[in-house]
Amino acid sequence: MLADLICMSALSKDFDFTQKLFSNEFLFIRNSELKSKKNRGFYLIENQNDLQKINSLKQKFPLLGLKSNDLSLLKQGLQKKINFISFSLATKKLVFDSALANLANQADCLIVIDFNEILTATETDFLLIMKNAFLLKEISLQANCKVIVASFAKNLFEKRGSFELAFFLELIGFSNEQALFNQKNAFELLSKGDLKWKTLN
Repeated sequence: MLADLICMSALSKDFDFTQKLFSNEFLFIRNSELKSKKNRGFYLIENQNDLQKINSLKQKFPLLGLKSNDLSLLKQGLQKKINFISFSLATKKLVFDSALANLANQADCLIVIDFNEILTATETDFLLIMKNAFLLKEISLQANCKVIVASFAKNLFEKRGSFELAFFLELIGFSNEQALFNQKNAFELLSKGDLKWKTLN
């Protein structure tokens, strides 16, 4: 099953259309929007305040992700068994290192590359992203971490197909077989085999 993570607000005018068009994919919905919009989705934690509410968030969302460049916050998320982590690649020093990779492997946590950051990058940032993407690949392979690419699209124009996303993994050095396996099995990898999200309406 092909999968992607879409960061479109449930209050967006295109949300209902997008939900029908990509009915088998995760949609990002905020906590306050959950009351008015029912759909399977994931919650993206981006600060310490949200992380402290992780137990209550787990009751409301089938998947929880953490997106941050704060090493301490990423480590805390891994300790709390978050489903996936994501971080910026447009930095001079990559926050993802061997120690964090080993923690992610032990927590069975997926590493997600934000393709939207690549789409919107300046020329300087793009060079940093590619350099760090190659480094991320080397570190993740050594630690046996699973990596996927997600569009994190905020609108329909930013949405990319899963085969296109898999191609980026190939571009940075993953084999065609591994890249396609990761993207096709993203749901299973994200949910750690627990597919309760399928029952949500």
